[in-house]
Amino acid sequence: MHILFLPALVPPVVHPLAQARPSGAAQAQVVGWVIVLIVLVLVAFALVYFVHKKLFSEKADAVDHEGLMETMRKMKARGEMSPEEFDQAKRALQRKTVEDVEAKLAAKKQANSVDAKREAAKAAAQRIIDAGKTPPSE
Repeated sequence: MHILFLPALVPPVVHPLAQARPSGAAQAQVVGWVIVLIVLVLVAFALVYFVHKKLFSEKADAVDHEGLMETMRKMKARGEMSPEEFDQAKRALQRKTVEDVEAKLAAKKQANSVDAKREAAKAAAQRIIDAGKTPPSE
């Protein structure tokens, strides 16, 4: 019994991507799409950067508190909020604002303390280095 070798009987199929070198127009089209993708990625990174900067800026927190206070005043004026509710919400917002400011000041004080310790260590190291040097002989 003979076994036929089928791959020899089937003509080879050339995949479209495995053809000869692409033409200049095809190369230009690929380069164009690569440029478009690079621009889209850069735009996406810029968008994320500016949104992050806007959301986490210090001014954004202050504006939000002021905007909330203004909204509460309007609600009180329209009768949607009683004077007691307004006063309670105002005190809570003031406490939150004070806590936020104190937390930011504590973080800055901590950073300044670390910087001061680092500078003192550098100065002490420089004094030790200077003490070990001998003056040049004449």
